[in-house]
Amino acid sequence: NRDRIEGAIPIEGKIIKLVRGLYTVDTKQGPVVCKARGIFRENDTRPVVGDDVVIRMAPDGDIGYIEEVLERKNQLTRPPVANIWS
Repeated sequence: NRDRIEGAIPIEGKIIKLVRGLYTVDTKQGPVVCKARGIFRENDTRPVVGDDVVIRMAPDGDIGYIEEVLERKNQLTRPPVANIWS
């Protein structure tokens, strides 16, 4: 896969926070700040808080990249517009 980081070991974790396109993934090694791979934009999907994911660390080790979203058990979605009073 052209998006894979060569030599990086896959790590499983759960997304616990999303702020401005940066995901915090809780792993056995502790929390890791990650970005989603471009493949998610191409597939018109986005990882969400609560997703179990597979990440790989960048070569410099400063940031991880979400490579795969594992199967969801359930999902709550927020409507595009909420709390509108008439």
